[in-house]
Amino acid sequence: MISTEESFEQICHSIHARVPKDLFHEFSVEKNRVKRFSLADQIEITDDVNRFMDIKYGKDLLKALNFKNEGNREFKNTNWTNALQLYNQSYLITPGEKLQEVSVVLGNRSACLYHMKEYKLTIDDISRAERNFPRETVYKLVDRKAKCYLHLGNYMLALKFYLMTNQLVLENNKIPMKQKQGILDDSQALLKFLRRNSLANIFGNNVLTDETKKVMPEDNYINPGYKFDYTERTGRYAVCTKDLDVGTLLLSETPFCSVVLEKYSQTHCQVCYVRPIAPVACDRCADIIFCSDKCKSNATFHQFECGILKTFWKSKASVTCHLSMRMMAVYPLSFFLEIRPDLERKMSNAEVDALQSRDYRKAYSLVTHEEGRTPEEMFHRTLMAKFLLNCLVKKGYLDGSEEHRAYIGNLILHNIQVLQFNAHEIFELQKDEKDDIGRTEFIGGAIYPVLALFNHSCDPATVRYFNGHRVYVRSIRPLRAGEEIGENYGPIFTQNPREDRQHLLKQQYKFECRCQPCNENWPLFKQMTNHLIRLRCQAKHCHNVIILDANIEQVDVKCPKCGISNNILERLKFLTKVDASFENAKTLFKGKKIKEALKKYLEILQRLDDILVPPYSDYHICQQGIRRCYLEYGNLVTFKKSDKCTTTAYFM
Repeated sequence: MISTEESFEQICHSIHARVPKDLFHEFSVEKNRVKRFSLADQIEITDDVNRFMDIKYGKDLLKALNFKNEGNREFKNTNWTNALQLYNQSYLITPGEKLQEVSVVLGNRSACLYHMKEYKLTIDDISRAERNFPRETVYKLVDRKAKCYLHLGNYMLALKFYLMTNQLVLENNKIPMKQKQGILDDSQALLKFLRRNSLANIFGNNVLTDETKKVMPEDNYINPGYKFDYTERTGRYAVCTKDLDVGTLLLSETPFCSVVLEKYSQTHCQVCYVRPIAPVACDRCADIIFCSDKCKSNATFHQFECGILKTFWKSKASVTCHLSMRMMAVYPLSFFLEIRPDLERKMSNAEVDALQSRDYRKAYSLVTHEEGRTPEEMFHRTLMAKFLLNCLVKKGYLDGSEEHRAYIGNLILHNIQVLQFNAHEIFELQKDEKDDIGRTEFIGGAIYPVLALFNHSCDPATVRYFNGHRVYVRSIRPLRAGEEIGENYGPIFTQNPREDRQHLLKQQYKFECRCQPCNENWPLFKQMTNHLIRLRCQAKHCHNVIILDANIEQVDVKCPKCGISNNILERLKFLTKVDASFENAKTLFKGKKIKEALKKYLEILQRLDDILVPPYSDYHICQQGIRRCYLEYGNLVTFKKSDKCTTTAYFM
């Protein structure tokens, strides 16, 4: 008997050991991928993958009422933050069909948000609550909405809802007459003020428009200063078509799809990765949250995951496995049937490049290295694909056709293989306090079809940061026409010895790294000294490296390659002053003048690159300063002192 406490990997090994040899051989030699999936799917023993299968929605009315009551107690004691957390917990686990209970806890939460001066969030909660709120007290919600609009300076809507409040109070027979008259009397002076001032709103700004919230466009930005080429050895890669300055935005891309880690499923919006203070719940399950009704309505994939996520998390499968299932759930079966002809032929690179990142065919075209996998590896991945397919089937994704089942199962298997080599972590910068350097924390995974085309370098030319799930890629050194633009897949030469880097890359990504730090065996950062200077020849098209002693007293040095005389005096003087420039940039950074600090670091790096050729310690220290500045522009959270967050130094 298989225990559900086992990991999915253990179950795969158990199933494999019990599969008859003739059936496994038939699976191993089958070349048609859809038929191969069907063969494994029809082996009865493989149904053991369903051992994990269970639907649990996690809603609990009794617990929800307890949380609400605790929230009420905290609210009475004016502990707004504690009350908000308890109301959030209550709301997330209140069954969606209990409409009045949901409305009451949202109404209570709106009162809490009002006291916290979160007026727009207060209005949102009231709008969700008022339809099913108890009729005898709904006037309180409308009155609170009117006050919010008053605080926001929208007198027209404030007037509208104050008038509505008065009407509800007049019609409410359950309010004692004395209390009713007091409410009406208090509103008269306010209504007079609003009638006098509401006309000014007609010609003023629309205060409901949140101009500070930047809506990120869905279209990608790809800098025209580079293109993607192809060779048999390297596959596709990015190469500069012209010189690009340090700090240049190379790419801005939204993912084909992404998933939030289980650890952050209750803190981050499942769609945009915002950390909402007043989350929006799924009506059916308590596993995830959204930041707004808009994100909730956009999460069409969740109908196929609702109630099944705990099953997936219990299996201890990786985030890339979840992502491979999500890649199917974002579109209906009909979409994948429609594009099947394109998937079954090899689309050209030009055809793929013309597609948007939200087009499955673009992600499908990425490398899988399937030809290098053993039959055993393929069988284990097929079992995972069957499990994920069964999760979708359990939620009504398929139409009952066995042929469609095999086709979709094969696509999930293909996704698993693509994601092993092409998925990216989404991270946020987490800090204990404002002055903390912080650490980058993995909060989700995503597939970025354009970013995935950048090859690895142990000396990356780029830095990545995220705004929600949108990735931004910038250069962290000047790039020259004809130069490949490398990003980093994990190991970096300043931290990891060449042997360790190459072993990891070969094992995980199936290639032998031939970047410059590997070919020349560059030293680790801690091994670098400034006794020798790797000077860049001043001749425009030479780029030769002239190695000099740092204490050289000559004014001019001839390049042994091109013969041009290089005046080194001014350049050496700059190097003696670079520490003071670094201190200036660090002071600006510590003073939260991130824009000014970044500008200073970019100026230093540009000048260093004119003079030096890496590896050189000051060069890489400056690059790290640039990285730190750009991370401040991305996802960032500062924890309160009561929260636990361990600070981590960067690689220097």
